[in-house]
Amino acid sequence: MSTAVEVISGQGVQNAAAIVRAAKAVGLEVAIAAAIIQKESNGANIYGHDRGGVFSSIGLGKPADNRVTEQNFRDFARRVANGETSNGVGPAQITYPGYFPQAEREGFKLWLAEDNIRFGLRIFASHLRGTGDIVEAGRAYNGARQYGVDLANMVAGWRRRLEGASNNVPPESVDGPDLKRLVAAGII
Repeated sequence: MSTAVEVISGQGVQNAAAIVRAAKAVGLEVAIAAAIIQKESNGANIYGHDRGGVFSSIGLGKPADNRVTEQNFRDFARRVANGETSNGVGPAQITYPGYFPQAEREGFKLWLAEDNIRFGLRIFASHLRGTGDIVEAGRAYNGARQYGVDLANMVAGWRRRLEGASNNVPPESVDGPDLKRLVAAGII
């Protein structure tokens, strides 16, 4: 039997273990989580390409490799708080300026892929609980109805691919500080 981590990774989506752990933590179906993160960034911990946004991949002044780090995220958040245009951040492409201080207050470090994914999936799960409909929850998450339509189609594909896959996350898929944090929190 394959695992969801193996299936997601096999589709070229980065941070597969983080996606599965975050989905489980927020009570969201793994197929939905995989679809959202694939659609937003393919799992990459990068800045987006919102026109005029701080560190936009189509603008000037972005980090050399477009990767989100603690140092450049703190600069990003400061600049957005001072009125510059926001941009998608991390695998979940968190964009709404109000989410940055909220995440900090709640202990999420949006420069860490797993925290970013968990925060984003929690937002989506809240929309889904409110509407019960993936299309409408997608519209609420992104602002465009077509996003929700596309997302619903992607979820259907992920459900087929993940059918019968285990949601267990092997310990070897975690390392370094993430492993210590998850063990300390009693998650693994």
